[in-house]
Amino acid sequence: MLSCITKDELIKIRAIADIQFGKGCGKVLFPEEVMVIKSKRTGKIKNIYYNGKLIATLRTNDGYLALSIEGA
Repeated sequence: MLSCITKDELIKIRAIADIQFGKGCGKVLFPEEVMVIKSKRTGKIKNIYYNGKLIATLRTNDGYLALSIEGA
């Protein structure tokens, strides 16, 4: 189920994007209007959506982002 992202979660995924893709990429990739799907078991972010389209998945094994075609 899609839910709004918290300010702390937005800061976290933007920081991951900045580390992975370069400084400033987080704000470009993830505007404040992004929505997320969280794991029912852990409550952690799994998928990130913008305008109803999947733009990234937060990989559980290493914590990095896997961009979709729409997010690339």
